Amino acid sequence: MSTNKFERMRARLTWRIHRLSAHLGTSAAIVLAALLPPGVAHAAGFDCKFAKTQVEHLICSVPKLSKLDDQMKVLFEKIEDETAGHDGETGKLIDPAGEEQARWRTTVRDRCKDAACLESVYVARLAAMRKNWAQALDPADR
Repeated sequence: MSTNKFERMRARLTWRIHRLSAHLGTSAAIVLAALLPPGVAHAAGFDCKFAKTQVEHLICSVPKLSKLDDQMKVLFEKIEDETAGHDGETGKLIDPAGEEQARWRTTVRDRCKDAACLESVYVARLAAMRKNWAQALDPADR
């Protein structure tokens, strides 16, 4: 099968999974995503082979969520490069952006039950990160 034909087929299947998840729920989308051919992975900010939670599986099965997750990873790494390290006075390891991100994952992201919720919280989180950490970012990343 040609690459273009495979890509079109993958896009149609992914779209159908996304639509079904809106109607049938996340569990159905996860089951259907498991039926996709091997190698049909998206660019999530984590390796989808190691997805454990229902939310992580949903992120891996919906291309738009996967792209948002990847954007968040890139932005987070830029922020963390500027903010994480050792406190000059105490020598204690500090990672304020990492702590904030971990709280967001458990208290906001992981409470979502569907793709629409995840998309909404990702868009809001990306905007908040750009605003709250503007001093740690290059102007192009704000």
